[in-house]
Amino acid sequence: MKVQELVDKYNAFSNESLKEKYIKENIKDEYIPYTKKVDICSNIVKYTTKRKISDGKNEKEIFYLDSANRYLLFQMKLIEIYTDIEFSEGVDAIKEFELLDKYGINDLIVSNIPEREYTNFKVILDMATDDASVNENNFIQYIDTKIDAIRLTLDVFSDSISNIVSNPKILEAIKSAENN
Repeated sequence: MKVQELVDKYNAFSNESLKEKYIKENIKDEYIPYTKKVDICSNIVKYTTKRKISDGKNEKEIFYLDSANRYLLFQMKLIEIYTDIEFSEGVDAIKEFELLDKYGINDLIVSNIPEREYTNFKVILDMATDDASVNENNFIQYIDTKIDAIRLTLDVFSDSISNIVSNPKILEAIKSAENN
């Protein structure tokens, strides 16, 4: 069912109890397998924890947590899974979410999803987000450690060169080797 169709039917009811009954009738009370929940949450995290930056020549992906879009995608996914509502793609999907939000339908749908299912989804999404953050930070720590090691190696190399250049006997030996 398209979002506009649901909103039109919802608004055609004369009172709140009939509207709520209509929404409840359209909610699926089913178990979603754990592995499917993990896949869904991983995809949400994938799209809400990275940002591309560019210097005009090169493009690079960096860690960037976008909690507002994470919330939006999570709500939309729950609505798609537990109802027959189909969101459009791109900007139109956001407009459709706004339409549901305008009438409080999204909150009504989500509040009627089986509590255990909602809680499991939320916990998995939070864990996936935390994992992405920790993994990114661990990678940064790894790189920082390697940079420090390179810096130390360069410092040792620089000190060795300085010792060679400042030692008159070594400089004499280099000059005499060049002349031969």
